[in-house]
Amino acid sequence: MKIFQKISLQRKAQFMIDDRIKIRTASDFTAYCYHVTQGVHAMVDSPVFDFLAKVSKPTICIFGTNDNLIPNKFLNGGPTKKYAKACAEKMPDCTFHMINKAGHFVMFEKSKEVNDLIKEFLK
Repeated sequence: MKIFQKISLQRKAQFMIDDRIKIRTASDFTAYCYHVTQGVHAMVDSPVFDFLAKVSKPTICIFGTNDNLIPNKFLNGGPTKKYAKACAEKMPDCTFHMINKAGHFVMFEKSKEVNDLIKEFLK
C-alpha cells in the first residue's frame, strides 16, 4: 500500500518535475538562477529571524514535520519543528501548525489539511 501511495504522489508531482526541466530552456533562465542563488545567500547571510517580531499582522505558519529544506538541518543544526516553532513564537500574532507526514511541499502533499487551516485562520 505504501509503495502505491508513493508512486501516486510521484505521478501527481510530475508537473513540478516537468516544469523544472522546461525552465532550463527559458530565455531568462540565467536571471532565474541568479535570483535563486541570491535568495539562498540572503537566507544564510541575512536571516529574517531577528525581524520576525516586527510582523504586525495576524500570521499563519504551516510546516510539514518532514521538511528537510527549510529550516535546513545542515545549516540550522536541528529538526524542523524546533526552528519553525521558534520563528512562529517571535511573531506577536502567529498561529502555528505542524502537519505530520508532510515535507517542504506541505501545501501539495496535504492540500486538504492546509486549505482547512487557512480557511479557519481567515474566519
